[in-house]
Amino acid sequence: YLRDTPRWLIRKGRGKQAAKAVIYIKKWDKKVTSEEAKQITHSIEKSIQEEIENSNKVKRNYYFYHLFTDRKLGSYTIVFSVSLFSASLISYGIAYNMDALAGTVYANVIILGVTRYSINIIAATLEFTIRRVGRRLLHCVSAGFIMLLVGVIFIIYLFAWHQMKEYKTIMKAGGQGDPVIYVLITFTRYASLLASAMCTELFVLNCVQPTELFPTPVRSAGIAFIQLFNRLGTIISPLIFIPAKHWPPAPFFLMFITSAADFLLYIFIVPETRGKKLPDHMPNKESEEQELAAYKSVLCTTNNLPSFKNIHTIKLNAP
Repeated sequence: YLRDTPRWLIRKGRGKQAAKAVIYIKKWDKKVTSEEAKQITHSIEKSIQEEIENSNKVKRNYYFYHLFTDRKLGSYTIVFSVSLFSASLISYGIAYNMDALAGTVYANVIILGVTRYSINIIAATLEFTIRRVGRRLLHCVSAGFIMLLVGVIFIIYLFAWHQMKEYKTIMKAGGQGDPVIYVLITFTRYASLLASAMCTELFVLNCVQPTELFPTPVRSAGIAFIQLFNRLGTIISPLIFIPAKHWPPAPFFLMFITSAADFLLYIFIVPETRGKKLPDHMPNKESEEQELAAYKSVLCTTNNLPSFKNIHTIKLNAP
């Protein structure tokens, strides 16, 4: 069921395999007629010819720091780095500190695993069946929901921590505690597990959207760079409950800050990418090519000259 991507096959000059791969992908959406198959093959051959012509040109090497030479790419990089750091901090912070939650560790792990799979299946079904559900909507809903959950938990710990501690002491002694406090403890347990489970959708989206936003020359380097913050969050996450010894609401306050930063940065900076063409060139190169094409068009229109492949071949006479 798995095939090489058409883009990679085109770069390698494997036209027949690339055409078969495209037709295979199209068949998932609808039946491909023989006429459409011929058009696909023709387009693939044309793309291979363009790739051969471009391969003869001197290519510039790009690295991850070139992401910050453009304002938009730099902003996207920061947003996804913050998002991955936040998702790792919350997801693994709760998963590695199950003993800090109410209930047994085994039951909490089972609930967390089932919830994670359920969220992914629901999100995939919605995106597949409803056209208007894209990456942006799923990310905003997930990040906003996580921010809301950890924010409410933080407020509960801030104002009811002493009562919750007394309730646990009474229950261990075999007594009967306040039912309201029991409801609060139960809520914090399931809300924490749900917030951790929702992070799995952010992991998926933060793998897909950078691929659709970063240009081909820096795509791999950009993804590798933002994944550093994923690992950084994973490293710090087991330590996030240590400040709770001095101030019990501290872990959820930190989670709220990072999730709020993720939500606000994303909603104001990152656009929808579903159905959009993957960028092949760096923004500066695209603007240079557009200016060059516009300049050639003006020259050809005003002077009735034929189009030139290289603008530098035009000789301008001094006045």
